[in-house]
Amino acid sequence: MKEIIVKIVFTSDHVMMFGTSYKPWEMQLEEYLYLLKRDGEYPSGIQEVKISDSSWIK
Repeated sequence: MKEIIVKIVFTSDHVMMFGTSYKPWEMQLEEYLYLLKRDGEYPSGIQEVKISDSSWIK
C-alpha cells in the first residue's frame, strides 16, 4: 500500500489528518465520521482536502 497523508478541513477549527500507516485513509475517515455522527457532532461539509505522498513524520 502506497503511503499517503490526507488533510481534511471541515471548518477553520476542525481539521483532521489521515494516513495509510495501518489501514487505508478512507476507512479511517469513515470511522471518524461514524463516531462524530454517533456523538451528534457530524460536520456540515468539507471545505478543503489536500493529499500528499510524502512520508509521515513521526
